Amino acid sequence: MTCGVCGATAAAPAPLTWSTARGPEGRSVCCPSCTRAHVRAMEAKLDEAHW
Repeated sequence: MTCGVCGATAAAPAPLTWSTARGPEGRSVCCPSCTRAHVRAMEAKLDEAHW
């Protein structure tokens, strides 16, 4: 799997530290570093374009 923000990779299935989201484009995953950097936008359910 590949982080939708930075392109980091991990073996499937997603490690527990990765976050997943479902949006109009389908399912996306985010690595721990990007999750920490964008956690407020994720919790506010802002579109990824605003990150």
